[in-house]
Amino acid sequence: MSKSFRELAGGSPEDAGAVRARGALAGLLAAHRAESGLSQEALAAAAGMSVRAVRDLEAGRVRVPQQRSAIALVRVLSLTGEARESFLTAVAEARRDRARIRAGDDPTPDFAYPTPAQLPPAPGDFTGRTAETAALRRRLLDASAPDRQRTGAAVTAITGEGGLGKTALALHTAHMSRADFPDGQLYVDLRASRGASPNAAALPARLLRGLGVPDRAVPSGTEPRIALYRRVTEGRRLLVVLDDAPNVADVRPLLPAAATSAVLVTSRQGRDRDRDGAPTGAGELRLRPLSRPAAAELFARLAGPARVAGEPEAAAAMVELCAGSPLALRVMAARLAGRPRWSIAAMLRRLTGEWDRAAAWGRLPDLAQGPGGLQGRGGADHHRPAVTAASGPGVTPSERSVRA
Repeated sequence: MSKSFRELAGGSPEDAGAVRARGALAGLLAAHRAESGLSQEALAAAAGMSVRAVRDLEAGRVRVPQQRSAIALVRVLSLTGEARESFLTAVAEARRDRARIRAGDDPTPDFAYPTPAQLPPAPGDFTGRTAETAALRRRLLDASAPDRQRTGAAVTAITGEGGLGKTALALHTAHMSRADFPDGQLYVDLRASRGASPNAAALPARLLRGLGVPDRAVPSGTEPRIALYRRVTEGRRLLVVLDDAPNVADVRPLLPAAATSAVLVTSRQGRDRDRDGAPTGAGELRLRPLSRPAAAELFARLAGPARVAGEPEAAAAMVELCAGSPLALRVMAARLAGRPRWSIAAMLRRLTGEWDRAAAWGRLPDLAQGPGGLQGRGGADHHRPAVTAASGPGVTPSERSVRA
């Protein structure tokens, strides 16, 4: 039994059995249809069913097909041997599950088929980015419209330097948009900024399992898994967040097939307009540092309004040093929170000293280099102490774990 089913059913094996029965049928139907090469429309026509009935069965909105429909599906999908037995067993389990619900014996009567809800929590102290949030919301609302004319999922890349809050913005907007994507939300952390290399075979399998495809129905090869993922997502309204990607082009195999689905990608690498491979029609939102008022508001919320009000000049200087980087602001606030007897002015003095030592040791961060770095923005280096301190000497592991 998969962990997600156990968690959704409250941890009890008996409760999880009912949820698993419903999920197995939906996942098996989607997987067998994908293997057959049939679209939902073609399967519905051949089996004498409505397209809506097929879609609802695959999405778990309908618990079990009628007996004649189940037999027709077996015939049209050419299921034999173990595949036929597994499918009919899933139908029988779903039918028994429905009977228990009608009798009032199902401990989880509100579950049909667990819709993926994989988004990590949105940051509760999200601050600023009003225009960026509105632009992303418009993009997602357009993507979810069922009458839209598009050949694939709408892809939007949120790009920019490390520490500017790309993940926070993506999750903040994704949570606001959940109702627009009733078939669920998928999330994958690709960990590119931490040196991870995407596993071409494992990632599609992970997404398939998140959509309820049983392990026994997940193909062994990379290309078959990608093909199955695209067929399983056909006709669904899904929101997929691909966090910390190497670049926009590398996420193409993870894009759902449905034109009413949307994908948010975060990456430090912006789109290369001259490079082949980026998804057609992909939009890009390039993040800049927070505005001074938004940065001051965020620092006050993190460090404590009373503490900031008691040292307004030192607080303003700290905000200036952090240069609109939410990550730097969070790390500085975390260090202050762990040292309640320190003043903000004392932190500033220590911060400047750490910068001087880092410079002497030759450990200045790469953030100062390149066209997107500090030197590329005119050479201003007045705020580099805070950025260095966010990853340099004197930072505890717990402070490094703070994500913008």
